[in-house]
Amino acid sequence: MEKWLRRYLGATLVGGGMIAVVIFGGYLVSGALDTLSYILLIVMMTLYTWGFIAGMLILEGGTSRHLYFQALALQIIQIPVIFISELSYQFASGFRFELLRFPEDSSFKFVFNLGSMSTLSINEEPLTPIWGVNIAALITSVLIWKCFINPKHASTSETLDKSDQE
Repeated sequence: MEKWLRRYLGATLVGGGMIAVVIFGGYLVSGALDTLSYILLIVMMTLYTWGFIAGMLILEGGTSRHLYFQALALQIIQIPVIFISELSYQFASGFRFELLRFPEDSSFKFVFNLGSMSTLSINEEPLTPIWGVNIAALITSVLIWKCFINPKHASTSETLDKSDQE
């Protein structure tokens, strides 16, 4: 499980980070941005670059607990999806599987996508409200915690299972 989780983490962080940096780099050189948009773009590119570097280190066999805390932080910021007039926020790198709720008609929708996405806006025109959760990032966060950051609980349960068999 740990080997596959490492591969998944590395691939999504490297792939998502690279895609975003290339796309955002195009916006950066276009020169059609105001100062605030330029600053937000630099912040987002920094996050994606951080993810790319962390993903490369994971793929190269990095086992530092600090590295997995970084991967956990990168997953946690991908969990919420919020689109309301006061605040719109979404950050995804590599893979998203989201459950979205539309309060206006109480409907739900699942969204699956490969690639990267980021949205951050404050006090935009009235939007149809959307609340959601990136299920892939939520599950990945739990697995990072259980497998790499706090693995003693998994080891304890495995030990208990082995002693039951004897």
